[in-house]
Amino acid sequence: MFNKLKRRQGSSHRHILGVSLLVLAIISGIFPVNILAQNNPFGAPPAAQPGVTAPGQPPLNADTPLNGENNIIIRQLLIEDPNTPIELANAIRLCVQLGRTDVARRFIESFQTLMPSPEECSDIQRSLNSGFLYEIAIHKRLQPEGGIFVKMIRDGAIAYLRDDTRIAKLINELGDEDEFVRRRATTELRTCDVNAAVALGTALGDPARKDYYDNIKIALAGMGNIAVEPTIGFLGVKDEQHKARIIAVLGKLRAIRIADRIVTFTITEPADSPVGAAARQAITEIVGVLPTKAEAVQYLKQQFGRYLKGDLMLPQDREGRLILWAYDADQKTVIPERRDARIISLAYATLASRDLYRLDLGNPEYKQLFLRSVLQSSKVLNGVNQPLADGTKALVSQESAEYVLSLLEHCLETKHYPAAVGAAEVLGDIGDESLLYSTTGKATRLIEALNNPSRRVRFAIANAIFKMDPKRPFPGSSYVTTAAAYFVQTGGTRKAVAADIKSDRGLKWAGLLSQIGLIGDRAISGDNLINLAQKNPDYEFILLSEAIQNPGLNDTVYKLRNDPRTAEIPIGIIIDNIPNLDIEFARVVQNSVTGKDEDGFFKNPVLHRAEIATNPAYKLRSIKHRLGTLEEQLSADEKPLPSVEGRRERSRAQRLADVDPLTFALFEPNTADQMLFQTKILRQTATYQSISVEERVEQARTCLDWFAKILANQPVYGFYNPIRHQEPMVGALFFPRLCAPATEVLKHLPTPEAQKALLTIASQNTAVLENRKLAAAAFSQHVSSYRILLTRDEITEQYNLYNKSIVGAQDELDILGGLLDSIEDRENPADSSGE
Repeated sequence: MFNKLKRRQGSSHRHILGVSLLVLAIISGIFPVNILAQNNPFGAPPAAQPGVTAPGQPPLNADTPLNGENNIIIRQLLIEDPNTPIELANAIRLCVQLGRTDVARRFIESFQTLMPSPEECSDIQRSLNSGFLYEIAIHKRLQPEGGIFVKMIRDGAIAYLRDDTRIAKLINELGDEDEFVRRRATTELRTCDVNAAVALGTALGDPARKDYYDNIKIALAGMGNIAVEPTIGFLGVKDEQHKARIIAVLGKLRAIRIADRIVTFTITEPADSPVGAAARQAITEIVGVLPTKAEAVQYLKQQFGRYLKGDLMLPQDREGRLILWAYDADQKTVIPERRDARIISLAYATLASRDLYRLDLGNPEYKQLFLRSVLQSSKVLNGVNQPLADGTKALVSQESAEYVLSLLEHCLETKHYPAAVGAAEVLGDIGDESLLYSTTGKATRLIEALNNPSRRVRFAIANAIFKMDPKRPFPGSSYVTTAAAYFVQTGGTRKAVAADIKSDRGLKWAGLLSQIGLIGDRAISGDNLINLAQKNPDYEFILLSEAIQNPGLNDTVYKLRNDPRTAEIPIGIIIDNIPNLDIEFARVVQNSVTGKDEDGFFKNPVLHRAEIATNPAYKLRSIKHRLGTLEEQLSADEKPLPSVEGRRERSRAQRLADVDPLTFALFEPNTADQMLFQTKILRQTATYQSISVEERVEQARTCLDWFAKILANQPVYGFYNPIRHQEPMVGALFFPRLCAPATEVLKHLPTPEAQKALLTIASQNTAVLENRKLAAAAFSQHVSSYRILLTRDEITEQYNLYNKSIVGAQDELDILGGLLDSIEDRENPADSSGE
């Protein structure tokens, strides 16, 4: 038995030896290196004779790449000399895997000269895989050639995936009679980019492809998650058959996000209609059951609330934006738009409220939510300062003025200010002066809304009252002129105000504000700050010190927040009582600083705020710290948890910032860069759209035009008493962009100040010539209507100015001479005989 076992073992050894020799022979055939013919018993190759090489190999000399190359695999690659993109790509991969980056770089240089087509780049990307390409892109010894190589492949592969001609060809092949061609096209479409999903969605509405709609739906559903968002955009199509096919695809995709978009169809559309049948099938595939009407209502309410909170459950970019796909009826396809996530939330909330209203058209609550959402989304999407979309205005205008007024009040109560602006715009078109009168003698709800903290709301309501054009006194009419006078005071500039009891520090802050593009005003007390903020509509934010006095910090902030003119101005409070403030600020301002210090505290708590907020241990420590129950004594091996507060006590500024979303605690800026960094959060507090200089100027023009109208007809509009607001009207005359409408106002204002202002602007040689001519004409009309209201010294000064300008330009003389003519004509009117 043992002899047999030995014989078997001997046979096995002979078998292994034979296989080894066979493998050696194969290797010798592939790599023609004579490894047996060695003169040196230690393995060194024999001396090569000059000019003699193996068959098929180039001569070996000093310039030959093979010279001195000992790696048989690299030698073979060099002999084969790859010259196509795919061959070079495989050679590059092999060289990198062998650690021969020097040879890989030479192959990369050869690859770049070939300029591979997009299809070849796509094949290479599949062959090498993304992980290996990333390795090449970051390999230090392959740079910069490695990065260029990877970018070339990536760009080519993307171009291939987005090739519209190729995608159209694949869609056409879906209708081919050959099943293999159809399957191949479906498979290739699964690897395409989002462009293919858009093309397939469009093809589902093409009558020429009706014979293979089912194949298109299968291909679109086969693309998976990448097709969901553009396909959802096609729900906006008007063609019911096309919409039904889109809903069917979304059901196959198990797109849970569209459940709230189609659940209404399962209730309102007949079961035998295309959309109704497709919606019922899709809902069943997505959620597994067909909901009842009550369940649909409850679900839509839940979704509406989620959208209002901004809960989209979709990834956002660093700036909080998303891509919204919307159907364009003119182009018959969907168009992507990158929008702020809050705006997209409003759009989805509008759709949810619309579907909720469709389920119960007699429900007043659902109707109110729908109209509010329509107004809100229209204003936010198109611009809060832009007119409502025609369709939205027509929809809301169908309601009575009383209903729109109640809708406006609802928007104000719920603080949906863009919707309130839209409601006021509609109210100005359909309302009348009856909305301004009450039987109690008190101001109506519309007039009281002029005290709203939102500047845009106040202007929209004032403009609506301008359009209603009341011609008899009404309670609260003085509120209208006060609001209009506030808007007129704009200077058309970006401004901010800095307040501190130390004048030198306030001056420094104002100077830093000017360096970042803002005109900086100064205040030295709380009362001074409040007075400036109430009179100036151009302040974008307020800076004040914790040490502010008369009144103190808390009272100053309270008064600013309780005045409608200043309630929405962001406030930055400079912290004064933190030791080592410069060191702490330097740590925070450098965003690149990360990690923890030796005590376990974050070096930059601002960067780690999200981590701190989501860790229960950190949150518990912060709560204990605020309550004063934090145990500071730790064991020897225990490290303190990091927190936003660190070891410092919370300042008064931080405590105020905790309770007011428009108030922020800041470190003291000492350079322009620090000021820009510190005030960034103040400039970004606008909910949807900040008020621009152009918008403020346009508001001022509207109010000046209204003042000119009521001053020109005082017998009718005298109850407004606009003369008490002449100071902002006179000030507008000296702002070039408002000079023209201001002259129309002042020529009807029967006061010496108005006449003097017109004379002054007309006499200034530094003013715009056209504005001077307008002012001179208005002065002449003013003198004619109200006689000369100038003093003797002012008239004498005007003559002296003319005499000094005798040798000046002719236009100058014409204007100054015309002013004197107006004065003289009024002083010496012609008699009846014409002498």
